[in-house]
Amino acid sequence: MTPSTPPPPPAPRPLPWGSLLCLFLLLRSLPWLLGDLWYDEVLSLQLFLLPKESLWEVFRDYRIANNHFLANAIQWLWLRLSPAAAGSEPLLRLPSLLLSLGTLLLVQRQWSRWLGAPLALWTAFLLAASPLFAAFAIYMRGYPLALFLSTLALTLLLFRLERPTFRNGLGLFLCALGLPLVMPSAATAPLALCVAGALLCREGTLPQRLRRACRLLWPLLLGASSGCAYYLTLWEDFQRARVDSGGWSSGWLVALHLLAAFALHLLPALLLLPQARARGGLSRPLALAEGALAAILAALLAAAPGGHAPFPRVFLPLLPLLTLGAVLPLKGSPAFPQPPDPRVTSPGRLLPLAILPGLLLGFLGDKITQWQMAQGAPPPQNLLQQYYRGDQGNSLWAQALAAQAPDDGSPAPPLAINPSDAPSFLLYWNAQSPPGDTPKNSPLVFPSNRPPKHLLPPLESGQELLLLAHNQRELQDYLALLGLPEPIPATAGDTRRNRTLFRLRLP
Repeated sequence: MTPSTPPPPPAPRPLPWGSLLCLFLLLRSLPWLLGDLWYDEVLSLQLFLLPKESLWEVFRDYRIANNHFLANAIQWLWLRLSPAAAGSEPLLRLPSLLLSLGTLLLVQRQWSRWLGAPLALWTAFLLAASPLFAAFAIYMRGYPLALFLSTLALTLLLFRLERPTFRNGLGLFLCALGLPLVMPSAATAPLALCVAGALLCREGTLPQRLRRACRLLWPLLLGASSGCAYYLTLWEDFQRARVDSGGWSSGWLVALHLLAAFALHLLPALLLLPQARARGGLSRPLALAEGALAAILAALLAAAPGGHAPFPRVFLPLLPLLTLGAVLPLKGSPAFPQPPDPRVTSPGRLLPLAILPGLLLGFLGDKITQWQMAQGAPPPQNLLQQYYRGDQGNSLWAQALAAQAPDDGSPAPPLAINPSDAPSFLLYWNAQSPPGDTPKNSPLVFPSNRPPKHLLPPLESGQELLLLAHNQRELQDYLALLGLPEPIPATAGDTRRNRTLFRLRLP
């Protein structure tokens, strides 16, 4: 009798990598998710969300450039579905978090077509750990939506390069239409994709290449131009917002910062590139990088009416292109060999390399920010550092000062705070009163970037003043703005979250 062949051992059950990826981003961004609403979030909430009765009103108000139309429209709908979200930072930021999770899952599942499942998952973890992605993934602003649409547009363009269809053309048109409607600077993503797509149409004669490029890219061109054209209907407001919007003093500084920030973000992939140096097929990665570079140069060379360059964060929609361009050469390299079993999706032993540099960059960025604030430097806000990241100082101080307010109805001493704190502090101060009531004994808040004289009551000898400052240098700036004679002794009180409450009496 022939012995029966034993059955093969059961295949090991794969780990739920998609769920682990989402959990990782949630844990990575949890301290920031629970932090105070920061300056731009408060402006969005108070100007473009709570007072608006319809989506039409959301799209027709461009008094300042803070209105990220499409993102605020989603947020407006969310607040109508869940009114309780207005009093909770995590609930307010939930749509942004869900969009960011969608971006990571899109990378993990769809980019596996061009990277292979292990490398696509590794890339998704690289994004989730990077401070360039994670630090902007949860805020109630347009950046999470712009990153999602940019990633989706890039994915659809790659599908369209293989086989143009009505479906991927329509999807590409809608993404290109939506990106400028999130914020005008997000039009850099369709521009970069157009340049990259045109560079990939290199086969055949020049007329053949032009015809192929037009056939592939017309949805991008039509969508992006339609989205940008919407601002013509708000031209006067748009021009005024461009002049009044903030930025950096030099385009060269922005360019150097982008070079450093993107290089640090891609450091894990760059460390593995020597293993793929001898491999061919670099036309697509180079085209993506050249497209992103062209979009950056176009934005920086455009004349800014206010005499400043854009904030580096407006270039975040280019992050997916640069990321894919950096990891594409790694496909099939010794670091990511093609697995014999196509069901294998594990990123392998190189997963720590995708995660640890990003976590370290985030930790160092927070520590350097705390040190700079203590030394009196301007509050940093760039791709690697944000002064508001995970900060809870405004809510803590608003609660503490509200508890100290006089109960007999007498006026509270005037209070000075940093201009970057003003919208957030006032939001949490007003939240101490019951809904519909006027806050009692509200301290007089005058940001230090506005003339305080018309805000202050007549100052009398012996009157007490409160100054909430990050450091002694900021305290001296307050005294100079108030026109007070120096030196006036100021008593330092409690310190919470990098802010110290100083008390002084006028001589």
